Amino acid sequence: MQYLKRIFVIGLILYTGINCNAQQMLQVPKDVYKICRNDNQFLGKPLSTLLAEIKPEIKMVIVREGWIEEAPFIMFYFCSRIECKCSLDRNKK
Repeated sequence: MQYLKRIFVIGLILYTGINCNAQQMLQVPKDVYKICRNDNQFLGKPLSTLLAEIKPEIKMVIVREGWIEEAPFIMFYFCSRIECKCSLDRNKK
């Protein structure tokens, strides 16, 4: 009986360990609002904390320095420059 209890406990621990993997906050580009809603998790922390939550491939990054009247910012794009240009051209028509 003791042997069965040990096997059950070990099996339960393995099962929960395998099924409880940390899920990234941003699974698809449409989930960007989740990062905006939880921005306090990333404020004052290294950029690697934010990048660990982003699953889709980042294809383009734009960084702007700030000055007295404007804060610095980083923009991530999940489409290449050509794809972005094509979508903008389609929207203009």
